[in-house]
Amino acid sequence: MTTNLFAESGSPGSAQQSQSLDGDGVTVSVLDFIPVALHAGIRAATNTTALRDYIEDAIASRADDVLMELVFPPGSYYLGSNPIRVNRSNIGIVGRSAGLSSDSATANHIEIGDGVTARANINVRGLTFEKTVVSTDGYAVSMNLVTNARVERCVFYGNNKLYGGVECHRTIRVKIINNDGENFAPNGKGVLWTGTSVSHSIDLHVRDNEFYTIPTGIGLDVQDYCEGLYCRQNTFFACGAAGVSIAGASEASTLLSYKIDLNDLDSCGFGVYSNYADNISIGVNWFSANTSASIRLDGGCAGVVVTGNQIYGNGHVGIQCEADDVNIVGNLITACTDGVVLGAACVGATLSGNSINGNAGYGVNLLSNPNSVSVVGNTVRSNVIANISGGGTNLNVASNLTT
Repeated sequence: MTTNLFAESGSPGSAQQSQSLDGDGVTVSVLDFIPVALHAGIRAATNTTALRDYIEDAIASRADDVLMELVFPPGSYYLGSNPIRVNRSNIGIVGRSAGLSSDSATANHIEIGDGVTARANINVRGLTFEKTVVSTDGYAVSMNLVTNARVERCVFYGNNKLYGGVECHRTIRVKIINNDGENFAPNGKGVLWTGTSVSHSIDLHVRDNEFYTIPTGIGLDVQDYCEGLYCRQNTFFACGAAGVSIAGASEASTLLSYKIDLNDLDSCGFGVYSNYADNISIGVNWFSANTSASIRLDGGCAGVVVTGNQIYGNGHVGIQCEADDVNIVGNLITACTDGVVLGAACVGATLSGNSINGNAGYGVNLLSNPNSVSVVGNTVRSNVIANISGGGTNLNVASNLTT
């Protein structure tokens, strides 16, 4: 059977299903390269001998152009203070009830690519990652100059020590699917995605993951020169800075094309924060108990659709907007401070079909004088200070149900 590294787990032809391979590829067990005397300690999770070099020997045992499945049988694999470096293409790294442990405060567990030679066709699946010390940097999986990669069904077991889950730098077509991350180091990150001005990152899928408790950190952090995010059906809980942050540093590094839908963003700082990003869709998400605005669009954003979201019980504003050309349509916003705040830099916003009820301040706050705003056909009721404030220029405020 030929292994398909990018088949869904458990499907015919997937690495998980391939017990033997024909001439198109090979399965290698890391235990074949680790001294037998250490095997019992690995199985019992008592081994204290660093295994990184043995694992790299296993990776180097096959040529780069050979499709390779590197298997970690059940046990705990102690790496010491150095990462596993995977500087090759065409490899699946598969854990079968296996974990990787590191005692470095800054090192990654697995580094894919050296940032010089482009690598492709990588799959990391089924591993548990943990640290023995509180970390200030370092990710379970870090990629640099990699195309067509996947990280799935892994556990980022933070124990309040692991800094980060997955780092993608200068990557193309990466999928991060169905992973569990919990109790990261205080300022950690579930996923970090970055590019450069000469090497943009393109197409990242983040789907069906859970990121729990990053006290002052970020669940999904997108920075400069990245294009094409699909963030879908994830849970971001207690990510103290933001559940999702999409923020370029300047207009020159503006981020393009982001779709954020069907996520649960609960008890975070910002739910979704964005700046210097264009062409964004934020739809059918559930926001609750966030301590900053559930959705904040700063002045560097343009071309945003916010639709079908439920924002409830927020400790701050529901939607705060300083962006241009924003459509806020069909959202339910209740039990926040203000429902929607349109700031001084906001130009060309449209609010329609929203239900903005029972907020502690204003339903729609225009006091900072946004320009060219349409507030038409909304239900804005029972907001404590006022349903719709005064303020703004070039306004069209009409046909709203306020009683």
